[in-house]
Amino acid sequence: MAEAEVIDFPWLSNEDLDPDRVLENAKGRLTRVIIVGWTKEDTEYTNISFADGADALWLLEMGKMKVLDHARKLREERGE
Repeated sequence: MAEAEVIDFPWLSNEDLDPDRVLENAKGRLTRVIIVGWTKEDTEYTNISFADGADALWLLEMGKMKVLDHARKLREERGE
């Protein structure tokens, strides 16, 4: 895999990024966090650092909106 720069908004990358690099980039910068991903054994992994389920859902939905918006912009750039 080619080395890609870890940026503040990983969904803006057109390349896969090493999860450890993404997590390291976020280290010390966040007050609350949700991690969602796949383990090396191909099972879903989710961990939340705070107890408020409503806030967790809100944060997930906001992240989802950003991912969808980025996908829309990429499609527009490609003329799709």
